[in-house]
Amino acid sequence: MLIRPATWLIAVSALATACAPTVGVRRPAPFPGAVVAPAADPLSVPAAPLDLPRLVQTALALQGTRYQLGGDTPGRGFDCSGFVRYLFNEQGWELPRTVSEQFAYGRTIREGDIRAGDLLFFATESRGATHIGMAVDSGDVPNVRSGHPFVHAPGENGVVRVDVLESTYWRARFLGARRLF
Repeated sequence: MLIRPATWLIAVSALATACAPTVGVRRPAPFPGAVVAPAADPLSVPAAPLDLPRLVQTALALQGTRYQLGGDTPGRGFDCSGFVRYLFNEQGWELPRTVSEQFAYGRTIREGDIRAGDLLFFATESRGATHIGMAVDSGDVPNVRSGHPFVHAPGENGVVRVDVLESTYWRARFLGARRLF
């Protein structure tokens, strides 16, 4: 059987496209009839108790680390969710990778109850949680006398830094806070 060049080209293109990574592709399902274990809540049983002073100290020590989209280590740089995930992973707590996934964990807390280690969520690019930072105490940050300081990895200015929730920019984009511990 002779395959025409046009048919061959279409077949090769279809196969090559099928292997290309795409955003939003569903993961393959298990074999029909297979028993699937329910997804575990990564925070249901932390591997270790949370050392809050060390968590905050680690976060503040990473100030100046460059921003890198998709980054999740000090050597590679951080994006916002990679930064927060790294902080908790250093203590044996497994967090999901993305902001929207992280927004689903822990319990909602009122703004007046925010304390060091709480996660602050913002809508910076679109509706819904698109940015995350971790609250720190104002006593831990020089030149911050009041308000709710938080450390995060913003794309703007390109480094991990401390900002204050009460600033005009962050106040307008604040969605809420969650506590994991």
